[in-house]
Amino acid sequence: MGLHIAMLGWEFPPTITGGLGVHCFELVSTLGELGVRVDLYLPLQRSTPVSPHPNVRIIQVGGGNGVGAYGRAFGNGVPDNYSHDLVAAIGEFAVLSLSALKASGTRYDLVHCHDWLTIPAGMMAKSALGIPLVLTMHSTEYDRNPVPWSWISGIEALGVKTADRIIAVSGRMKALLVEKFHADFGKVRVVYNGIDVAKYRGKAGGIRREKLVLFLGRLTHQKGPEQFLRAAKKVHQHDGSARFLVVGEGGLLPKLISLSIELGIHPGEVGAFFSRNQKPVGIRNYPVFSASGIAFHNIVHCRKEYLQGKLRVMAGFRIFAGGVREPKRGINRVIGWHAPLSNGIWQLPVPYLRGKSL
Repeated sequence: MGLHIAMLGWEFPPTITGGLGVHCFELVSTLGELGVRVDLYLPLQRSTPVSPHPNVRIIQVGGGNGVGAYGRAFGNGVPDNYSHDLVAAIGEFAVLSLSALKASGTRYDLVHCHDWLTIPAGMMAKSALGIPLVLTMHSTEYDRNPVPWSWISGIEALGVKTADRIIAVSGRMKALLVEKFHADFGKVRVVYNGIDVAKYRGKAGGIRREKLVLFLGRLTHQKGPEQFLRAAKKVHQHDGSARFLVVGEGGLLPKLISLSIELGIHPGEVGAFFSRNQKPVGIRNYPVFSASGIAFHNIVHCRKEYLQGKLRVMAGFRIFAGGVREPKRGINRVIGWHAPLSNGIWQLPVPYLRGKSL
C-alpha cells in the first residue's frame, strides 16, 4: 500500500502566521503527488483547511486555543513572540492528537512533527504507537530570541534526543543542533526548503523607473522591518525619489506605520508603502530585494526565491547563536546590523541605487 505518515502540524493555509504552515502545505502536497499517504493532524484552525491532494487527509483535533505558530502582539502594542496561553495549548494538542491517532485505527509507518510546538505530541505518539519519530527543525529558540526561554529550549533538546531522524533546514541549523542540543550528528539530515518555480513564471512587467527596494516577510522583530525603515530614512535623505515597499503581515504593522511617520517617510506618499499581499506576482518589478532577519537559513531561502525573479538581493542579518556557515552565492551583498543597512542598499551595483556610503 505504500508509506503512510502521521504528520503533526500547528497551522495550515489559509490559517497561517508564518512559514511553518506554508512549509507543511507544500510538503504534504508533494508527498501526495509522490504516492505517499499523509494524515495531517492539526489544532482547530481559524479557517477550514482544504486538502491539496487526494492522498492527504487533514484532521483537526481541536485545542490550540487559537495560538499562532509565531505568536501575536498584545492589545497594549507590546509585541511578544509567545502568547500567555501557549503552554496549555501545546499540552492540550498533544493529548488530543494522541487520542485521535489511536481512534483512527490506522497502522502508520512513522510520525513526523515540526518544531517545538508539536514535539510533545510527536514524542507521545512515538511512545504510544511504537513507530519512528521524524522531527523537522525549522528554527530554534536560539534563533528566535536573544535570551532563549529555557522551557522551549528544553522541549527542543528533548525532541532532538528522542527523534529517530532529524531534518534540519540548513547546514547551519544542523551545526546548531549538534552544538546546543548535542544532537547525534549521524541522524541529522540537511534538507533545504525548496520553491515551486511555476509560481514565479509568467510575464513580468518592465522595470519601473523609480528606485524601488522591496522588503517581503513576516512583520516581526525576527525579520528586522524596523531596521529596514531606518535604513530607508537614511537613503531617502540622499535620494528623495527612492521608494521602499514593505509587504507582509504581522503584529508590528501598526508600529511600523507609526515609525515611518515618525521618520518622515509617510506611508503612501513619498517613502514607504505597506501591503498585506504576499504573493510573488510582480516581484521582478523591484530591482532590489532586502532579505533581512536573524536566522541565516531564512535569508538563503529568500535568495533562492528571488533569484527566480532575477533581483539583486541584499541580506542584512543578525545571528544570536553563532557565525554564518552557509554559502553566500546568489546574494549580492551581505552585511550585519553592526554595519548600516542603508550602506548595503546604497552600494549595490545597480543603476537605480548607486553612490557613496551613507
